[in-house]
Amino acid sequence: MRIEGETTPAIEMVFTGDTLMHSPLVARAAANAGGTGYDFAPMLARIAPLIGAADLGVCHPETPVAPPGE
Repeated sequence: MRIEGETTPAIEMVFTGDTLMHSPLVARAAANAGGTGYDFAPMLARIAPLIGAADLGVCHPETPVAPPGE
């Protein structure tokens, strides 16, 4: 409900399209992490300033993240 004379605060939202994890990307992220997990940061570096500057940034993973066999 809008009240006369009040201003509505604005927020900036940024959304990417679906991010799809292919085997080569996962392997590259594992190599980037040096054997201690996965590091996707280098792959997302070009959009990081845009996403990080927003009040709400969403990068939607298209691929489900679950343990093997589940």
